Amino acid sequence: MTQKYNLHEKYFPLNDIKALRKSTFTKSSRVTLKKWRIFTTNLTKTPYMVECLDGLQKNICPICLKNITKNNGVIHHLDYNHQCIYSETETIASENSEHKIAKCSQCSNIQDCIDKVVYLHKSCHMVLHIKEGRISKTAKNTYSKDYWINKTSVSTLEIIDEIMLIINKHSGTPHTLRFSKSYIGIEAGNFIYFIPKGDHVHIYFDSDNKTEMLNSLKSLNLNAGFSGKRKLLGVDINNSQLSKNKQIIELLITEALNIYNG
Repeated sequence: MTQKYNLHEKYFPLNDIKALRKSTFTKSSRVTLKKWRIFTTNLTKTPYMVECLDGLQKNICPICLKNITKNNGVIHHLDYNHQCIYSETETIASENSEHKIAKCSQCSNIQDCIDKVVYLHKSCHMVLHIKEGRISKTAKNTYSKDYWINKTSVSTLEIIDEIMLIINKHSGTPHTLRFSKSYIGIEAGNFIYFIPKGDHVHIYFDSDNKTEMLNSLKSLNLNAGFSGKRKLLGVDINNSQLSKNKQIIELLITEALNIYNG
């Protein structure tokens, strides 16, 4: 049993993606950043890379040494300090949406990427990051959906459930919620996050067209504005407003997903 848990440390990332963005890539060109994001983000959604890693590992998770079944694996980065040789992604269609992937099947230098990633069970991947300290086990266990229902109401949380349905409709990878004391975020990253209050929810979106979208929201008589250091676009919405303004909310969601996917 001890040997199994010691294996987690072997697969801790050599570096931190946020630290690299602030140091190594802080003054990088738009093209360089694009190539880096393709490696750090789009590659993890690329079926060809999954097939390569799964074959090389003989369908075995190197942490628990058990078989990885379909839809139970995830690509984990050992080293984030690398770039794709391509500056563009390709798009593939899933059952309900389209999403962007890396061009691994066309790459002549794919081994350079293979050496920097590994294929793990989703559960082993989560335990690895808890042991690494990137994910707080205590915080994850302390705050839950029930905490926020008690703080607001079931109907308020239903607004977020409906937003998540729209997010997963447009995302190739299913996203889940992360509950904390002060807000509700997305497990994979806060390209969208929520602060429930009373009968409404403050929703914050990453957007490339903030001013234009802000004006559109205000023209619909929605309370909207910019928030925080990242100047995220925020909007207050209740159940009735969500029903009447789904089109623009869906537009904001797809834009935030495109930014997250690179």
